[in-house]
Amino acid sequence: GDVPVFYDESQMGDSKDSFERFRVVLQNLRDRRPGDWQKTWAHRANSLGNLLEAKQIFSGVETDVVFTGNGFLVNHPPAEPTGLTLAHWLEAIEDSPDLSIWLDWKNLRVEQLDEALAYLDVLDQRFKLKSRTVIETPSDSIAVLR
Repeated sequence: GDVPVFYDESQMGDSKDSFERFRVVLQNLRDRRPGDWQKTWAHRANSLGNLLEAKQIFSGVETDVVFTGNGFLVNHPPAEPTGLTLAHWLEAIEDSPDLSIWLDWKNLRVEQLDEALAYLDVLDQRFKLKSRTVIETPSDSIAVLR
């Protein structure tokens, strides 16, 4: 017969897939060791599907972004952009104001810096980013930021 699945608890021999087992482990970590859970973030949540799953079980999410002049797109070059904007991505987590965010900004350029930072300020006004966001840039960006 069919083996039952216990979605919110660990049971030996049930038929959870890897994601379901991982979700239970993270729920247990959050409940029993919240300090360690706070350090456990989802990497490369570059689609709405990944983001919607990750926001339920992780304390933070990382995504890759590129600035286009018209705003940020969620994208990890050399992959082709899907058209998902950072604003739309952030709308998907509006109901999770405590979720930490790591933006891996892939294409920081000095000629776009002021415009990009102004756009991030606009996003901050709407989504309250500054208190919960880390921005990573390529290691050669230090010359741009000086």
